[in-house]
Amino acid sequence: MVKKSLFQRFFSWVNSGIKRIHPLSYHYHTHYGKNIKFETQIFNYINNERQKRGLHALQWNDSLYTDSQRRAREITHHFCHECIPHGCGKNIAKVPLGNVWGIGYVGRKNLVRSFVKTWMKSTGHREDILRSNYSSSCIGIAKHGRYYYAVQLFQ
Repeated sequence: MVKKSLFQRFFSWVNSGIKRIHPLSYHYHTHYGKNIKFETQIFNYINNERQKRGLHALQWNDSLYTDSQRRAREITHHFCHECIPHGCGKNIAKVPLGNVWGIGYVGRKNLVRSFVKTWMKSTGHREDILRSNYSSSCIGIAKHGRYYYAVQLFQ
């Protein structure tokens, strides 16, 4: 029996909790970034918000993951709501570590909740999260300085 590395066990644990859509599942392999733990936690919080309101849970969409990662890295240098793949809904946010007006203290332990709380306080972002015609989503996170940037794409 081959022992799994700590890295393999972690990603096995992460992958066990999310449903996936693979456009070409037998040819498609996604490289997950170093923030996958935060990304899947945000995804799960979003689904909790949807289910509280009687909406179906979104499925994790690996085909959007690369785009959400790329876009998260881009907004660390140019924060805007543009440059989203055609046909996708989107949410973006920028949250600093430390004391944040309207949120309170943000650290690595409550970072995920801070992103979802920020989106749910915004009418447009909340509407995207609660839109019933979306069936899948993905989250990308990038860090630059003391800020974390998150991008959620929907289909």
